[in-house]
Amino acid sequence: MSAWATLKALIDANIVSGLPNGIRPEEEHNPVLQSIVDTFGEDYTYMGLATTATNPINDDNQRMYISTDVGTYNNFLDSGAIALEVELGEVCVLKGISDVWEKEIIVNGDSISGGVGIRIYDNASLLQLQVYKSGWVTIAEVSYDGTNFELLSTNLVVPLLTATDVVTTDLTTGTLELNGVNVVSQENMAIGESIVQSRIRSLTGTDPILKQNNAAYVLANLIDLDLLKSAKLVMIPSMHETGKLTSIMPSDGSGDFTVARTSTKTRINSEWKIEEIAANIPCFDYREYGNYVPELRTDAAYTQLLTYSNAFGNSYWTKSGATIEGDASTAGSELVTDGNPFVAGSWTLGAGWSVAGGDMISDGTSDGISQSVMTIGKMYMITLDITAISGGVYFTSAFFEGDATERLINEVTGVTTYYQTAKSTSFGIFSVGGTITINSVSVKEVTGFSSPSVDYPTDAYKLVEDLDVGQSHRVERSESITNATTYTYSIIAKAGERTWTRIVAAANGQADAYFDLENGVVGTVALGTAKIESLVNGWYRCSVTGTSNGTSLVLRYFTATEDGTTTYNGDGTSGVYIYGAQFEAGSYPTSYIQSEAGGTVSRVADAVSGAGDATLFSSVNSSGVLYWEGSFSSTEALYQTIMLKNTANT
Repeated sequence: MSAWATLKALIDANIVSGLPNGIRPEEEHNPVLQSIVDTFGEDYTYMGLATTATNPINDDNQRMYISTDVGTYNNFLDSGAIALEVELGEVCVLKGISDVWEKEIIVNGDSISGGVGIRIYDNASLLQLQVYKSGWVTIAEVSYDGTNFELLSTNLVVPLLTATDVVTTDLTTGTLELNGVNVVSQENMAIGESIVQSRIRSLTGTDPILKQNNAAYVLANLIDLDLLKSAKLVMIPSMHETGKLTSIMPSDGSGDFTVARTSTKTRINSEWKIEEIAANIPCFDYREYGNYVPELRTDAAYTQLLTYSNAFGNSYWTKSGATIEGDASTAGSELVTDGNPFVAGSWTLGAGWSVAGGDMISDGTSDGISQSVMTIGKMYMITLDITAISGGVYFTSAFFEGDATERLINEVTGVTTYYQTAKSTSFGIFSVGGTITINSVSVKEVTGFSSPSVDYPTDAYKLVEDLDVGQSHRVERSESITNATTYTYSIIAKAGERTWTRIVAAANGQADAYFDLENGVVGTVALGTAKIESLVNGWYRCSVTGTSNGTSLVLRYFTATEDGTTTYNGDGTSGVYIYGAQFEAGSYPTSYIQSEAGGTVSRVADAVSGAGDATLFSSVNSSGVLYWEGSFSSTEALYQTIMLKNTANT
């Protein structure tokens, strides 16, 4: 062994005592002393990562850099004063002394040269190389979503590697594989994470928030608490297969849970969006915004009692002092023929209607015009340019949702846009007791605004207040209920020009609460109990629960200007965004169910069972096995622990 190596070994063996608790002997020992030894050692001093623009230190000391760019390194000249070139797929050590540099390729294509170590470290987020006895050098950052991947050097030609298919939250395998080889196990990740956590705790006194690998984070806590030595069964909401929830301990499959649910289900994923999961897949739910560790969510069998949970433009929902709008930016192509200017023959004209000078004119006869251009159930953006009116017009009751009062255009001139949901294939306008001249008409299909959902569905809508004085602005639905039964009513909402909403189960529902959509807090609760949960992009799930005292109710969702105020002067454009109403029997809101077919939708219960057997638990001790069922009242901590204390003679 050389003197250089002997000195480093001596440091490794003896520098441990007296170090701060945050420095572990099995890791870096003493980086300062190691650096001193490297500087005066027999090998090259590592100077950092180099790009094609790096200007290296040129002196009579042996120095080295690691390449991160592809191209010409103009300041690294070889013995012939020619700049070094790094090819695509190469990671090189650039070695120099006295203004003369050479490159040594350590990663080329699919291969890594002998003597070069590679590891994934620090919560599985850093990719590191070990070269020339200089310690581990971070060359890239990665993330992992449980999908096996092949690591090639072509991925390593930039300092920061963004690999969205490589670590995040739900692991579906027990190990991380590189090119088909198991490189690091879940437990080894956790041990490394435990070290990181301990260091942060020693410096700050608080628990770190580590998001990339939540399973490893939870496992690291168990390691720190020294629970893995005695535990017989350990399950973390992370690793799973269809019909199975994999246990961490034991790892031979005897501790795996059986998961059964014959229907699909929605959950809140790690991005706090609603998404659908397939039948018999465990539901890992992130219900509390900011909680990076999922929980295994199981629900009893339940039924969505609303038959149109998201089609607020449908006549199923009564609009009072309000309309439902889609997203104008999604408007498709023009559907009507000859809407500007009007041409005789393109429209079916009722009595009293005529085309003159490119305008559509009615003499007041109560008849209409129409074209067959729509699809039943779709929402349309209708734009009218009315140049003269006496009396009014309205969209025909046969073609659009709502009653004639809602569809009436009375004494309004100029260009005005309306949103309507079709219940016929025809678009039509009727005159009402007067004359009218229409310069142009446009009909375009629109979809909804961006929702907090990945796939279930992706459309939300806007509840827009009417231009009126001293009214409330709401959608509502009358429903039959069972007396003396607890029900929960919910809506997913986002602030628009109005930042408050209100849910009321009027008459016999016994539930009434306001919700602040700007700050995510519950306001005044007049009846029942209320809760607000954060989703993504400013969306919140608002719910109120009450016990009925009759057999019918009216469920209402309002816009509001402030806490306690739903009656105000509307401006005709302001409102809030709404999505996914739910009405169900129970004392809390279950995961969202979509219902659009005109009937209630039920989900089967989650069943999670079968972990372990008598053989697994019989060796614990002769006193039996403790079983605990319950929940924690606080969600502030990222992990919680049940501690049992054995006191002699008690």
